[in-house]
Amino acid sequence: MKNKLFAGKSVRTKIFSLITVLVILLALALNLGLNYFSIYDTAFLDMTQEREIPETRYVSSSKREPEECQDVKATEEKYIELLTKNIEREIYAGSTLYGAHKDDMAIDLNGKAARLFASQGQQRSLSIALKLAEGEIIREEYGDYPVFLFDDVLSELDAKRRDYLINRIDGKQVIMTCCDKNEINNARLIRVQKGKYYTEE
Repeated sequence: MKNKLFAGKSVRTKIFSLITVLVILLALALNLGLNYFSIYDTAFLDMTQEREIPETRYVSSSKREPEECQDVKATEEKYIELLTKNIEREIYAGSTLYGAHKDDMAIDLNGKAARLFASQGQQRSLSIALKLAEGEIIREEYGDYPVFLFDDVLSELDAKRRDYLINRIDGKQVIMTCCDKNEINNARLIRVQKGKYYTEE
């Protein structure tokens, strides 16, 4: 929305009211994000039985250090400063330069950047832990779990991690693809073959 305002050069009065909305959304994002990291790290530690240690950091477009972002109020104030002092730059750029939508997360595993040093199985485990953590956040906020979608997640997991995932999704609504139907119990099976699907008992 803010990008459209900048692109159309319909400027200040609307922008300042929009800044207020963005700051509120930012505060919500920070609170949810920091809680999310804690749940995520716990899910991965449980999955690996604490043999592998994840570290998740909030990477802010405000250039604040990850530990500084733990102070949500101070980070909110920093963004208010950036959003109000850089309006002319954003108008000139035709897009927003700061905000929660520009933020990211960095994941280390056993002290090294996961995106560079983690194996395929470790990366798959990290992504599964992310999905499980997202489900917990949604349950906390809305009272119910979402429908989980998993695409061939079991093929690169060892037996212990497969068992962990199957136990964690038990009782939840899950759509999962796999190549071996024996990997999943107590599920309604749908076989896809040559563009057609068939239900199995």
